Amino acid sequence: MQPYKKLNIWKESYQIVLDIYNITEGFPKNEENNIIAQMRRAAMSMPVNIAEGASSMFDRNFFSHLSIAYASGKELETFVMLSKDLEYINDKSFRAIYEKIDRLNSQTYNFLKKLELRLDARKKARLNMDMPSDIGLNRFTKYTKSR
Repeated sequence: MQPYKKLNIWKESYQIVLDIYNITEGFPKNEENNIIAQMRRAAMSMPVNIAEGASSMFDRNFFSHLSIAYASGKELETFVMLSKDLEYINDKSFRAIYEKIDRLNSQTYNFLKKLELRLDARKKARLNMDMPSDIGLNRFTKYTKSR
């Protein structure tokens, strides 16, 4: 369990949510139930899943929630590109938010890889603990040879 508010990926994703809310305020009203809602949902999913995962007692849960946050970041990236192509945001706003999202996606991916390595190391350690010791194997071998 980690204090999620200290994680840079949480801080940056939280700021992106605020940015997305501000950006989408200028979108056409007919997009309220479409791209606006989808962008806000994808943006909110990032810090919420990071917080929930980091607050879990198990790294595998954190990994799962972090994977969802990463996927939401990629989804948001796509919506931002669509918004630019639909001319809902200008080039300057697009570049600013796209760079933030891209940086966050990279950081989240790197965090996922580190967490995956830690999970793999724990799994290997558990497997090694479950293996019979040499003494146990020797006893088994002696027992089967004498029969």
